[in-house]
Amino acid sequence: MATQVSTQIKVSEDGRYVIVTQSGPLSPADIKHARAESLPLYSHCDRALVDYRLVDLSDLRLVDLSTLAAEFKQDVPKCLRLAVVKTAGTDDSNFTYLMNECCVNGVKTCVFDEMEAAKNWLLGG
Repeated sequence: MATQVSTQIKVSEDGRYVIVTQSGPLSPADIKHARAESLPLYSHCDRALVDYRLVDLSDLRLVDLSTLAAEFKQDVPKCLRLAVVKTAGTDDSNFTYLMNECCVNGVKTCVFDEMEAAKNWLLGG
């Protein structure tokens, strides 16, 4: 039985960034849907925290990650800074690739193993 994807989107308590939490095996369509749903929340902020601690990115190919990163700035033009939180000890290759591709496409991005470090970086500049 396949695990379902869960997505939760909200603005942080201080209103300074959008929080997107997803779990399950993500597809490009799941990620794009979360972007579309989060778009109205960027009216007062330009940062996002993506909690991917419970996701499975194994079905995403490098071309999928490249396309998603290239489209991010187009889909969410107000987002200038993106913090991605992953589970400590997971394979970094897809996360590192996604981070580099987002940076190349104009969104300063960093990947973290700890939520608090991600929040501190996100608000630091």
